[in-house]
Amino acid sequence: MPQILAGRRRGRATLFVTVLNVHDHRKQLRPMLEGFVAFSQTHPDAVLLVKASTPHRGVSINHVLLHEQIAEPGAHPRMLVSDRVWITDDVLTRTEMEQLYDAGAFYLCTSHAEGQNLPLLEAMARGAVPVSVDHTAMADYIRPDNAVPIRSTRQPFGMRLSRRYGMTGLATHFVEAADVRMALAEAAALGEADYAARSAAACATVRNDYGTARLETVLHDLIARIAPVTALA
Repeated sequence: MPQILAGRRRGRATLFVTVLNVHDHRKQLRPMLEGFVAFSQTHPDAVLLVKASTPHRGVSINHVLLHEQIAEPGAHPRMLVSDRVWITDDVLTRTEMEQLYDAGAFYLCTSHAEGQNLPLLEAMARGAVPVSVDHTAMADYIRPDNAVPIRSTRQPFGMRLSRRYGMTGLATHFVEAADVRMALAEAAALGEADYAARSAAACATVRNDYGTARLETVLHDLIARIAPVTALA
């Protein structure tokens, strides 16, 4: 990994980053990997770094990802082999995570759904341009001016999600590997000015919507609404 990060700093690699808990089935990793592997065949300078977290210390991260994220019940998983996908389950400090986001040109997200998606927001705050779906929580802050949206469609739960969450008859958002590949190609084709504008817009989105000034405003409004009720009590 140090060689890849060094190459990125010298402009010889385009680093895409994603962060996930291997046991979180919302992340929809299989089409992400399939789409990136297909994309990297025409963009050999691209690298995807998957920062995974797992309690299974001493167990191969590839083994855990296969069984938790990639394999579908009743289906033989298609082999994915690429030297352009790097996976680590190292425990990183806050400073190291910031360095990871700083090294990445793009943050990749293909989730079925999210409640907030803090890693994506953290990456945006450091200037990484999202290549991301724009539904659920991401609908609040992923836009064409600050990201490269990935197409998704709403479909019923498959067997894996139904088993994982013990629920049937529900629907969520799915992506196809081909749509991931197309979004990655669009991201790679951004000119310097366009990339810089989206990067700045990503930073501004987090600062304006989730920064300390925004929090202060919300708290003041909340206190103003509560104060009269407290006085009456």
